[in-house]
Amino acid sequence: MKKKLLSVLLALCGAFAFTACGGGDGDSVVLDNNSTPAASIPTDSTPADTTPAEPVLQDMDTAFSGAKILWEKSHLSAMNSPIKTFEEIVDQQLELLAQDLIYRLTYVYGYNETVPVRQYIPVTQPLMVNGTELSWNGYPAEIESGKLLVNTGASKHDVTHTVSTMHVDCLYCYQTSLVEYNNNANRFHHTSNFYLSGAMEGRYYSAGALDNDELSDTSVPEKKWIYSLDITTYESYLNSYKNNFKMALLEIAGNKTVTGDYSDDVYQNLLQSVNTFFIDETKVAEYILSKVIGSNLVEFDEAVYAQNFTDAANKICRSKFGDIAIFGEYAPHYYKAYKKVIPAIVEQALANTFENTDVCIYPVVNRYAVNTINHYQIGGSSTMREAVLMPKAGEVGTLTVFVEGNEDFTLSYDVSVNGVVTSKTVQVVLTDGKATVDLDISETFGAYNGNTNSYTDDYIYGNSGVDSHGDNYIVFYYDREDMHLWFKGVK
Repeated sequence: MKKKLLSVLLALCGAFAFTACGGGDGDSVVLDNNSTPAASIPTDSTPADTTPAEPVLQDMDTAFSGAKILWEKSHLSAMNSPIKTFEEIVDQQLELLAQDLIYRLTYVYGYNETVPVRQYIPVTQPLMVNGTELSWNGYPAEIESGKLLVNTGASKHDVTHTVSTMHVDCLYCYQTSLVEYNNNANRFHHTSNFYLSGAMEGRYYSAGALDNDELSDTSVPEKKWIYSLDITTYESYLNSYKNNFKMALLEIAGNKTVTGDYSDDVYQNLLQSVNTFFIDETKVAEYILSKVIGSNLVEFDEAVYAQNFTDAANKICRSKFGDIAIFGEYAPHYYKAYKKVIPAIVEQALANTFENTDVCIYPVVNRYAVNTINHYQIGGSSTMREAVLMPKAGEVGTLTVFVEGNEDFTLSYDVSVNGVVTSKTVQVVLTDGKATVDLDISETFGAYNGNTNSYTDDYIYGNSGVDSHGDNYIVFYYDREDMHLWFKGVK
């Protein structure tokens, strides 16, 4: 009896269950005993989370090889002179270089209305600062006439022999002609050949005659500070033109546009804006060619060269000289070799050393002291100016920086990738004087190739005070002493 009752109950329960799974429409569901059971349906039907994981903050050393901090020096010293400010040292260097270049230009190309100015200049000319000759450890700063263009007065082409041994593209020949001056035997200084004297003022031929009025026009704006009606000695060149030359050199050193005549206010403002005394000799040569000699004279000079000296040897051949009526306006005696001589003059001037030493008179001078460090926590101070990160080769996505300060401020920084510099800023909002800032860098750097040497002494001579960030770096600018940066890592 009990078994029959259990069977009836099981049958009823089974019928009820299958009627319900049919969706309540009354259709019956018949099992297929040969089918495979369906897979289980998850009770949680929410889609899986595909959001990428937050990048892990990696140590700074994975992307950088260290850092450099730069702070402003309080003073500089020339070792045998009183300590000076950076501005005073730069002004001194400009004073020396302006004298040096003017001496060389007037010696090679100058004229004093009657005879070559070189007859008034001693073989060795001292460089003066405020009326006192500059020296270093007892060694004087001088310019030697035998080293105006090359390091020696000797020549591989003897200019006192036949003119066929002389070459118009030979600086040795020019140098020897200057040192061994003889108007009759020297073909580089001969009234019917080249006659270099006066070339800076547009003079071309014997006795200073101006054969081409247009090229010798004293009203040409770029040459107006070269002309003077009463030039009689080298010193008058120096006194008249030195400040204008200093102005131009300072603008070149500061990578500014070269403007007009000297102005004390403009000059002093420029001194404040320059952080490194470094003179690009190519730019100086270009300035002399275009503004001192004058672009019109240089272009004419190149045309004379093309007309007369395009043969392979570039020799001075007697048959090429003669009366102007035969040769016309491109007569070979007009040639002054500006584009060969001027770069040599500038190169020799910037390579000038104290006599009997290898100490350069014009070293690179940096306004800032430099210290290379192997950590990334950099505090501020009243003299702090820059913090430079030195990247390894590779990608930097986000740079995380912990910042401290007294109030909200704008953080300024430059990112340089293979020499292409991008300037950026970010507003830093502090909470209780602190904040963590993520800087979006998103660049692939080359390895840092700038200076890694610390340079903290105050001397300007006899040191390697050259600082460069190279082509790949990140530099942060400190314009407030309460700013503290702690570079935490990269993502």
